[in-house]
Amino acid sequence: MKLNENKDAQIVIAADNRSSSRLVLMGVNARDRPGLLLDISKCLLRLDLQLHRTEAAVLDERSISVWRCTYMENFEPDAGEISAVLSVSKEEMSLLY
Repeated sequence: MKLNENKDAQIVIAADNRSSSRLVLMGVNARDRPGLLLDISKCLLRLDLQLHRTEAAVLDERSISVWRCTYMENFEPDAGEISAVLSVSKEEMSLLY
């Protein structure tokens, strides 16, 4: 059984802007390739997100990763803004193909 027949990347983002923790959780399901996790972490840096923990695994040639971040500056992008930056980066750098 295949994990996901869809070739496109799937990104799920949950941002808690109400608490003092300023926590952002992001899940990525994308076709695995060399440098994928590095490219995702560079996108997080572009968003001024500080990475605290990540877990990743490869299943059926898909990279499944979960990222726990907090905001580094006063700028707090919402889930839509984070998704937009990741989508632009996906196009520019073939991040999640």
